[in-house]
Amino acid sequence: SVSLAASLRTGTGKQAAKQLRRDGLIPGIVYGGGSDPEPVQVPELAILYLLRHTSLTSVVSMGIDGGTDAKVLVRAPIRHPLTDKLIHVDFLRVSESSRVTINVPVEIIGHAAGIEAGGILDIVLHEISLDCAAMSIPDHIQVDVSALEMGQNISVSDLDVPDGINIHTDHDATIATVSYPIAEVEEEEEEIEGAEDEMTEPELIGGKEEDDEEEEDE
Repeated sequence: SVSLAASLRTGTGKQAAKQLRRDGLIPGIVYGGGSDPEPVQVPELAILYLLRHTSLTSVVSMGIDGGTDAKVLVRAPIRHPLTDKLIHVDFLRVSESSRVTINVPVEIIGHAAGIEAGGILDIVLHEISLDCAAMSIPDHIQVDVSALEMGQNISVSDLDVPDGINIHTDHDATIATVSYPIAEVEEEEEEIEGAEDEMTEPELIGGKEEDDEEEEDE
């Protein structure tokens, strides 16, 4: 399993956090699991490596000040809005009995049949919200689009997930669709507009001109 060493931090507030980051450390909080929250600090290089080579669905073994490892999930890594540098990260304690609600990435596989006919595959949903056992979080949800024809889509309700996993995402939400080419849609619109232009108003029988002539004869 993935491991990460941390240590308790005593300083709090913005100035203390800035000093930590200057020293190559990232402040964070370990919470959940029926225990009090603990303010911690982790080496910047270590947490960046972890974020780069694992996903937020991975359970991490964290040792605090050399103590017994706790199982945690990385939660809410916060980055600076301008520099994109990591400035804070939280960790959720989990156990064999824990259940969590977590977003899991969608992995698209297969070559949609509708593409051969000129269709365009559009991936609408990139993550699925799941409720599952913390120790059994899937790395991803695989979605096979091979059978998708032009104009068809796959929705969340079409997913087949393992037992013990509940989907929180709206079951009517579209994951992927094969749409018609833009040029084809434009041609159809032009044909409709052309047909409308050719339509003429019906000729009136006994219209205004005839009524005027009858009045003159009288």
